[in-house]
Amino acid sequence: PEPTNKAATHTPTAIHRYGAYLLFPECKAMSACLPPRATPAKSAPYVVLISKETLAIIERQTGQKYLTSADLPKRLDLSRCEDLVDVSALGQVEELNLSYCKRVVDVSALGTVRKLNLWGCTGVVDVSALGQ
Repeated sequence: PEPTNKAATHTPTAIHRYGAYLLFPECKAMSACLPPRATPAKSAPYVVLISKETLAIIERQTGQKYLTSADLPKRLDLSRCEDLVDVSALGQVEELNLSYCKRVVDVSALGTVRKLNLWGCTGVVDVSALGQ
């Protein structure tokens, strides 16, 4: 039988190295030149590196070592961490308790956190980037 797409007739290495659109100008989109997937692609969570200071605070509070934001637990209690400043990598946590973290100022990266406790965070003045 005839191949149904251009990728079936050419090596994947050539397509990867040069791009299917360059090899086959009749392909309007890259997906038209690639073989169909057996299963749909799962979206991978984005990964944010956590600062050394924040990692040390998280380890002190939880007793666990984490390397990236994708490794963090769904619930994270960092209450009363008066030395915590950078919370930019904590946006993937579902429930985050930052109560009485007085040096936290910028919470704009926490808009995707479902439950966020900022009680007593006197440094936070702008919460416009936070979700519902």
